[in-house]
Amino acid sequence: MRLPLISIIITTYNYAHYVGDAIRSALGQDYPNLEVLVVDNASSDATEPLVATFSSDRRLRYHRHPENIGMVPNHNAALEMARGEYIAFLSADDFMLPGFISRSYEYLSTHPDIDVRYAGAYLTDAGGNFSGVRQMPGQPVFAYDGGRNELASLLSMGCYMCFPTMLMRRDLYTRFGLLDDTIQAADFEIVIRWAGQGVRFAYDPEPVIGVRLHSEQLSGIQNNFATGLDVREQIYLVRKYVSPENEPRIAGYEKRIAQHIAGAFTYGAKHNAQLADDAELVADVRNAMDYLTGVKERNRERPRKSRPTIVILAGKYITPLEETLRSLVAQTFEDWEALVVQLPGHSWAPLARQCDPRGRIKTLQLITIGHDGARLNQALRIAGGNVLAFMHAGTVWPAQHLETLAATFERDGVEITAARAAIAIDQLQGEMPNRRRLDLWRDLHGWPDMSMLRVASVVPLDTLAFRMEMYDQIGPFHEQLPVFEDWEIALRLQNATPITPLDSEVEIRTMLTWPDRDIPFGALLAAAQALYAAWPGPDDETEVELRREMLVDLELLSANHPKASRSPSALPDFYRVAAGTRLRQRAVRT
Repeated sequence: MRLPLISIIITTYNYAHYVGDAIRSALGQDYPNLEVLVVDNASSDATEPLVATFSSDRRLRYHRHPENIGMVPNHNAALEMARGEYIAFLSADDFMLPGFISRSYEYLSTHPDIDVRYAGAYLTDAGGNFSGVRQMPGQPVFAYDGGRNELASLLSMGCYMCFPTMLMRRDLYTRFGLLDDTIQAADFEIVIRWAGQGVRFAYDPEPVIGVRLHSEQLSGIQNNFATGLDVREQIYLVRKYVSPENEPRIAGYEKRIAQHIAGAFTYGAKHNAQLADDAELVADVRNAMDYLTGVKERNRERPRKSRPTIVILAGKYITPLEETLRSLVAQTFEDWEALVVQLPGHSWAPLARQCDPRGRIKTLQLITIGHDGARLNQALRIAGGNVLAFMHAGTVWPAQHLETLAATFERDGVEITAARAAIAIDQLQGEMPNRRRLDLWRDLHGWPDMSMLRVASVVPLDTLAFRMEMYDQIGPFHEQLPVFEDWEIALRLQNATPITPLDSEVEIRTMLTWPDRDIPFGALLAAAQALYAAWPGPDDETEVELRREMLVDLELLSANHPKASRSPSALPDFYRVAAGTRLRQRAVRT
């Protein structure tokens, strides 16, 4: 069986000192059916004789324009010349790593629903020496395939898709047109265009190219940001693609898109103070801010069906995760997606497929270990839903939970909900949990008393849900807190708008000796002190006393464990302290 032809397009202009490396890396790919098309935009250096040194390889094709037609028109001319069913663009100053084309083709050939696969990249200096890994704000640290709101993500986080890392189906250019030659960032424009048309992307964090950083780059600070070109083109893209039909697709991202434009302007002005005095550019930025504010207001008035994204924090044990996934699949409401954030190690993808053959559960395998706040933010980069909910492995939801959740969010004015919680503490025996309950109580006694939120974490993450708009408004989870990221974000949410009680109860199961939940004892006390300092309570003697008692209890908890470095029982012990504080509060107030 003959494999389809893949065209590697190398466009170049006066890069004779780099383009040889690009050509060698393309011809060195192990995919057997390649053409390497070098399109020279009328270079005046030694590009032509250099390319001629590769002429013995029949896979190489070379075309030289008699005059410079411009960077983007040169790319489009190359597309018209290319013969392949798949296309990869390689910048003349970059180079491919071995296996890029074969691995990317194998993926696309087995995933017919994916049109573009992009990947990670290494950074190099002008000499091609590796210096780091390219990591853009919108670029996750795990692989994903489809499901992401790419239109909103690209507009709010910039071009995290590195064009030379892409292998794409040729018919995209037939269906949606060539590159936009009115804009320098044509690679950015076309992926936004595709995203607006529902094209599906996949990402592999493993680097496939080396990106060379040097002073001649058009995308460098002096040629792009400092001239104001970057912010002007961002405004152009917002005007072009945040059209009336696309406005609902960026709901919950309007503030982040506005901040991205403002950030580009500030960054440019930092390198060129004259930008701040450019009255036309300043007016364009302000008009873009006003336009996005109007979009946000219109989106708030539109009725929308709820589609939850559930982020599940998994650990190293399979039993509690299976319980959580089974309870999710048993939901009577079916239009949801789940993102299982798993630590480096064994993959839970087969378990996800076993529990839900419909493919609504995706596993995201982190390459580094961070605090839960960072893990949550990474997952939410690729969330496709408009309502965000959360679970830890071991949490169980009743079958009607998502149905109740979706219906509640479709009521006017509901932005945040908190369900009732039952805390179940189990004991681990060997590698398996002992299902005999050591302790079980409903420490919230009904819906949480939000007046208690400034004293204790009465809204566990697993009970919390909020609209994507709230995440846009208040910002991401705190990434530096080793614990209580749910308490911290609940405080910010409550400060923004009232939390609506959800008529449902979830069971949160915590292992008394569960290594996944190891928490330093000192971290509990330090985090509580930090939150008290950040969120001072009102002048209420009762609340002041309750806070004091909470800190005393946590200090005693730490003192009772002389080694006090880490213990898996710290988090359950905290729940006991919080419950005791809650009972004292009820006694004081009655």
